[in-house]
Amino acid sequence: MERLYRYHGLQNPTVLVALLNFDPEWPGVNLSDLPERFLDRLDILQLAHDQKEINQHFQILYENSLNKIRELYHDANIYKKDQILTRLLRLDLLDEIQGLISSHLQLPNTVLSQFSAEGLNCFVANNFLSARDHFKRVIEEDPSDSIAAQGLRLTLPRAGGKMDSILEVRNKHGYGITGAGRTGVNASIGSDKTISLLMSGQYKSGLYSKRHAAHWQLLKRIYGDRFYNYEQIPTDGSIKNLFIIGDEGVGDEVRTAQFYSYLSKTFERITISCDPRLTNIFQYSFPNITFIPVERYRKGLTKNSSSSDPRISGLNQKLSQILTNECKDLMDQADGITFGQNLFFNRFIGNIPFNKQGGYLSQNIKRQSTAKLKIGILWRSHFVTMWRKFMYLKVEDFLPITKLENIEIWSMQHCIEEDELEFCHKNNIKIVEGIDFFNDFDGMSPILEGLDLMIGISSLPMELAAAAGTPVWMLGFSPENYFLRTAGGNKEADQLSTNSTIIAPQWIDFSAPTTDCISLVMQEACKKLSKLQTSSSQHLQKTAPIALQC
Repeated sequence: MERLYRYHGLQNPTVLVALLNFDPEWPGVNLSDLPERFLDRLDILQLAHDQKEINQHFQILYENSLNKIRELYHDANIYKKDQILTRLLRLDLLDEIQGLISSHLQLPNTVLSQFSAEGLNCFVANNFLSARDHFKRVIEEDPSDSIAAQGLRLTLPRAGGKMDSILEVRNKHGYGITGAGRTGVNASIGSDKTISLLMSGQYKSGLYSKRHAAHWQLLKRIYGDRFYNYEQIPTDGSIKNLFIIGDEGVGDEVRTAQFYSYLSKTFERITISCDPRLTNIFQYSFPNITFIPVERYRKGLTKNSSSSDPRISGLNQKLSQILTNECKDLMDQADGITFGQNLFFNRFIGNIPFNKQGGYLSQNIKRQSTAKLKIGILWRSHFVTMWRKFMYLKVEDFLPITKLENIEIWSMQHCIEEDELEFCHKNNIKIVEGIDFFNDFDGMSPILEGLDLMIGISSLPMELAAAAGTPVWMLGFSPENYFLRTAGGNKEADQLSTNSTIIAPQWIDFSAPTTDCISLVMQEACKKLSKLQTSSSQHLQKTAPIALQC
């Protein structure tokens, strides 16, 4: 790419986009010199949008490009308008879409992106039946539309359907051009089957359906029987040297670490790639395992790399995002190779034991006994997108808990906003000073370990607290938050994380407005907290989850 850029400079926007997506701070690139004729390109808009938090140059490029796109839309034909609206949908720019549609002549019904946008507007307004009908209209005409498919999958359980209702749609309409026009469910296309199975509590089948991923199939072709792609890992001593790829988000890595103690006793040598922020904690907790810090490249998350380790090349983009050349060398030497999610598959097929209680990451911090329950709260991840925000809370939703007596509430929220900070100060929610909850996991871990209880949604601080042995209450206010971890609504104990319980009344109705579901779950949390306050033991046991019926 560097040679291509030296040859083309800023005159080839395709090279520029590829280069800056790989490294937004590529030396020598002056975005202000980008020719104006490229500003109305949708790939330039996408690049600027994804990287606008990096520096002011990307922010300016984003604003200029968006202005050009607005101008282009006015005189564009219906095909170009559909492309523009679809791209704006992918960028979560609903207000922009509404402004463009309302300021111009009515679009013909063949422009399907307008119905996806309206479906999303209805979803946000809790009008789930109308949202379902809008998304269905798009899928019936173009089953390959991924935005409408994702919207429909989220909407159907909120419109009286089941978590796997999207599979009925796929059986009828298929996947359009991506499925060669065939009807029926295909696990190798998209994630509908996988998510439906997992949300229904069919963990073995759901995880096994992920084996079709192109990057895992590629490693299977390269390493053959040495690579375990959602397959049983031999624990009979036939494998001496096992390499494990840390393949998902940092919270997932922490959750997967629950198996590391068992594995370290089963294999002579284990090497695991991990997020650099976890290296110290993992190495302290599992001294017999070698951890290789690898920065991950994820769109919308990775700002810039501080590592000079060359990425693995010549395979595919996904593998280059999660592996370095050092990893490749170690994989070549290993007797067996697998990845984090396959450890969970082995847990559900009974090949690896699952410990429901007790911490597995610890810095041996002794919690100080206090007169009040010390509770941490978390309401969202730092990464908020159109499809993730429905699984998050607002800090204001915790207001009922702040009214309880003999409780000391601490914010464990990373990347906290100014308005959230102001609310915390006004409602006596304490703030941890001097710790960067996004980067300083070593500093955050003993704080989480010192809590009596952690309440909120699944994100790194929740997973790290559970891993440290602190009881965790995951709030099941949405179908996604509830069904994934409760075996399809059949368990109260978390089926993925240790020391974790899902809080939601059994009669919760997800077709109700989201605010009603949140209120109901918070009432349930307050009720359980009140019982804790009046119990003979004022504090929670750090070695077991809250005593709730599973």
